[in-house]
Amino acid sequence: MQARLNKKEDAVFKALNRFYRTYGKMPTIRELMLGVREFGVDFKSSRSIAVYLEKLENKKLIRRNKSTKKLEILDGFKKAFVDIPIYGGANCGVASIFADEYLQGTLKISKSIIRGKIENIFAVQVSGDSMNRYEINGKNIEEDDYVLVDSSYQPDKKDKDVPVLAVIDGLATVKALWYLGDKIGLFSKSSKKEFKPIYLTSQDQFIINGKVVEVLKSA
Repeated sequence: MQARLNKKEDAVFKALNRFYRTYGKMPTIRELMLGVREFGVDFKSSRSIAVYLEKLENKKLIRRNKSTKKLEILDGFKKAFVDIPIYGGANCGVASIFADEYLQGTLKISKSIIRGKIENIFAVQVSGDSMNRYEINGKNIEEDDYVLVDSSYQPDKKDKDVPVLAVIDGLATVKALWYLGDKIGLFSKSSKKEFKPIYLTSQDQFIINGKVVEVLKSA
């Protein structure tokens, strides 16, 4: 059961939750002072905000992380987000960016976006426009977008037009996979005509690292 809150405590707590749900991080004091106005409260100083944050902490609704010193919400909202690892980049053109297995950061994403088991999902940032007409959940894959890749995907000889992250001779690319008898075709879907298919056989050095399941726009 949530602790009873007065009007100002409730406004601060709601502002914290709204900011976190929207941006995936806790607000600064200045951002929080602006946020509480949406709930009918106007604090005149940052000290007032600090006092009410301390009240919420005493009521065990928030806490300050001992290591980072940052505030954390102790209700269910924090559980709504997950950090997805970013591994290297991939080209939406020719396979010209070296695959990079080293962690380059994380994306904080709502769990409602994730399809499949979270532990199987990673992100890469794409470059190039050879897939700018390929649509996933209503969004095209464009320059600088992040794509979420499900590493649990297992290619099947019946697969056609499946968006995948492929690594060919150590170079990463995002393409549409088609099985063509004893060959695999990796095809572009672009507004430009210059991009040619890539044809592979079982003798070639390549890995299908996973299926692209979501596009996160860069702007």
